[in-house]
Amino acid sequence: MLIAILVLTLTNDYEVDKDTINSLLLERTEVLYGIENSMNKLTQTMSRVRNRADVCGDSLSPSFSMGVESIKKGYIDFKQRGVKIRFITEITKDNIHYCKELMKFVEELRHMDGVKGNMAVSETEYVATAVLQESQPITQTIYSNAKAILEQHRYFFENLWNNAIPAAHRIKEIEEGAVPIRTKIFESQDEIIREIRNLNNRADHLSICSSLGGMQMSYKFFLDTYRDMVNRYRKKEQFNKLRWIINIDKDSVELVKAFLELGFLDNAVKFTKTEEDNITIMVKKEEGGGQDNNNQQQVIVSIKDTGTGIDSEILPRLFTKFATKSQTGGTGLGLFICKGIIEAHGGSMWAQNNTDGEKGATFYFTLPLSRQTNKNIN
Repeated sequence: MLIAILVLTLTNDYEVDKDTINSLLLERTEVLYGIENSMNKLTQTMSRVRNRADVCGDSLSPSFSMGVESIKKGYIDFKQRGVKIRFITEITKDNIHYCKELMKFVEELRHMDGVKGNMAVSETEYVATAVLQESQPITQTIYSNAKAILEQHRYFFENLWNNAIPAAHRIKEIEEGAVPIRTKIFESQDEIIREIRNLNNRADHLSICSSLGGMQMSYKFFLDTYRDMVNRYRKKEQFNKLRWIINIDKDSVELVKAFLELGFLDNAVKFTKTEEDNITIMVKKEEGGGQDNNNQQQVIVSIKDTGTGIDSEILPRLFTKFATKSQTGGTGLGLFICKGIIEAHGGSMWAQNNTDGEKGATFYFTLPLSRQTNKNIN
C-alpha cells in the first residue's frame, strides 16, 4: 500500500495530500468541536471531492450553503471542476431564494418534507452535523472515512432521493399557490376520519367506489358532509355531484336508500327551475297487469314534474345509451342504467310527456311485490 501511494505521489496524474494518505492507511470516525475545527474539516473534505457527492439537509441547509462564504466558495469550486452534486432539502417560502441560488451550482436539487439532520457523502468521506443556524458557521462536525458508514449513508440517501420531488415542482407550488400532489397512507381511524371529512368539505364532486363496510362508515361519520355538498350545489342548479358504486343486495339496500335521499330527484329538479313548478310522486299497488300483463302484484311509482318536458326527438330512444339533449351536462346514461336495474328486478320503466295542456313529463316504473313487501305496503 505504501509503495502504491509513493508512486502516485511522484506522478502528475494525481494530487495526494497528507489527509488522503492518512485516509488510505487508516479508517477513522471522529467528532470535532468549535467553529474553527468544524469548518476546517468540512471545507477540507469539500476540496477532496473528485467527481460527485450527495448532500441531504434540513430547511436551513440552503442558507448555510449559500450564506456562509467559505461553503459557497466550495460550491463554486465544485461547479468549476465539474463535480456533480445531488442535494435534498425541505424547500419553504423562507428559504426559496437560497434554494434558487443553490440550484446554479448543483446537478439537481430535490424537495422532501420534514428533512432532519444534515450530512454529505462523497467517494471516500462522510461529514454531518446535527444542528444548523441560518447563514452561520457550524460548531460541530461528525467525520468518517469508514467504508461501512459511507455505504450505509449512500443507501439512505438513495432511498430519500427516490422519494423526493424536483425542486422546480416545489418552487412552483409555493410561488403559484398550487396544491401539492401527495400520496399518503393513513392507519389511524382518527386520521382517516379527519382526512375524509376535510376532503368532503372541500370537494365540488365525489366519485366513490366502496364495499358495504365503506358505506356504513360513511353513513356513521360523513353523512352530514355529503348532504351539505349536495345541497350546496343544488342551489347553483348543479347536480350529480355525488356518485357511488356499490354492490346492492339485501344487506345493503336499506343503507343505499338512505344515501339516495340525498340526490334521488336530481333529474326532475334539473328541469324544474321556477318556484311555481312542482314535482309529484305517487306510489300505488296494482293487482297484476301493468306493463308486463302478469298476475303478480306490483307497485307502480310515478314521478311527475312541470318542467320543460321530453324533447320529441329524444322520446322514442329515451332509455337508450347517450340519449340526451341536456344543457345541464347530462351524459344520457342515467335513464339507461335505471331501466336496466328495474328490469333486472322484474319490473319495467317508461315515460311520457304530460297531456291536457300540462307542462313537463311523467316517469313510471314498476316492481313486483314479494309477500313481505306487500305486507309492509298494506
